[in-house]
Amino acid sequence: SHIGTVFSESEGAIVFDESRSGLHTRVFITKKNLPTYEAKDLGVVETESEEFPYDSRIIFTGNEQKDYMRVIFKAIELINPDLAAKQTHRSHGLVKFGDGTKMSSLPHSSQMPPRSRPVTTRIASSAVIWL
Repeated sequence: SHIGTVFSESEGAIVFDESRSGLHTRVFITKKNLPTYEAKDLGVVETESEEFPYDSRIIFTGNEQKDYMRVIFKAIELINPDLAAKQTHRSHGLVKFGDGTKMSSLPHSSQMPPRSRPVTTRIASSAVIWL
């Protein structure tokens, strides 16, 4: 567990506070014990590194995600520096598909094909375990 070293408890939630490094304080597990996007993104990194071993991973997001990704990468660095060294973030402008749909407007996992759901569940589980 990384609670007390990387994460702390605050009002019943598990938070990552790196404000001293100029980063936002983010909730990773809510007071209802539910993982947030932050925790799930940690789970994605952990799950992908186990299921698809890689030497390098590049994550592309829109410019509005820069600060969010700095927090995620800092958490990874504090938990697993070797894995953090394999991560790179690149940002770009807004991505729209040919029909005008934004990337962020893709369906929720509950609307995904059934064979995709177990992967989503493993990622969320990995996130909670990793914290």
